[in-house]
Amino acid sequence: MGTALIAAQSTSIGGIIGQLLSDFSSSGRNDVLTLLNRYLFSTVDVSRPGSEPLTSNAALAGLNHDVSLAGDALLALVVVVIALRAVLERSVYSEHALRAMLPKVLVGVILMHTSLTLIQMAIDLNNALTGFAAGAGGNPMPWTDPLSTSALTSSSLAQDLFEIVVVLALVVTVALLAIAYVIRMAVLQVLIATAPLAALATILPETRGYGRTWGRLFVVALFMQAAQVMVLRVATVTGLAAGSGLAATLYALAALWVSLKVPSFLASAARVPADVAAIGSGLADQARRIPLPLPARGV
Repeated sequence: MGTALIAAQSTSIGGIIGQLLSDFSSSGRNDVLTLLNRYLFSTVDVSRPGSEPLTSNAALAGLNHDVSLAGDALLALVVVVIALRAVLERSVYSEHALRAMLPKVLVGVILMHTSLTLIQMAIDLNNALTGFAAGAGGNPMPWTDPLSTSALTSSSLAQDLFEIVVVLALVVTVALLAIAYVIRMAVLQVLIATAPLAALATILPETRGYGRTWGRLFVVALFMQAAQVMVLRVATVTGLAAGSGLAATLYALAALWVSLKVPSFLASAARVPADVAAIGSGLADQARRIPLPLPARGV
């Protein structure tokens, strides 16, 4: 009798969750998949219909221009700091450091005022890689068959509680992927607006770390798209996610889990190891200790 009661309760819970999944298939499914189709396969200006370049957004370009003007004002402060350091140290090494800083100032100014063009070039490269990954194999995404209307409304879901849990986890994971790409777009827009400040930060040694942090974050936020689409495409090309059975749902869930881990993998790959950074710092310190010839003085 206890076994029959548990089975009846499981069937009741399965029926409730199955009804929820059926409601999702008729309402929220299309909205989530439309959102993914808009954000997942290319990095474009989503505020307008079509596939306009992201940096062509007038408001975003205006913010970048305003930050560039602020960077020009801060550049005067940077030059003053460099000059004061050379005056206060009063050594041949400070004069050598001043000469070495001038090319960095020039490069920083160029990067500040060409940041939009350079960023759009990187976005175009990412879109090309993403388009290649999305077009390889010509198959749909891993969640297409398991989250189809026929699969979600099948009667077996009301009888198999484990399959219901797996399908529900797949629904939640797809929704998390959609939310992650909305966040990614917001992060990219902030990075584009603040790109001139990142270029300015590369001039001084004290602020160069902020510029490197901006660069790592930009690489991860931008190229995570191509890497994630490639992971999802491999999952579909292998054919294990075909159909609407339990095995296909589990494989689609595993592929989505791996794709959500891609940003952390890229962040680890983009981070300079501590030992390499220490070696570079040590070499720089040794180079500063090399005696320089004193300038000849007239009699």
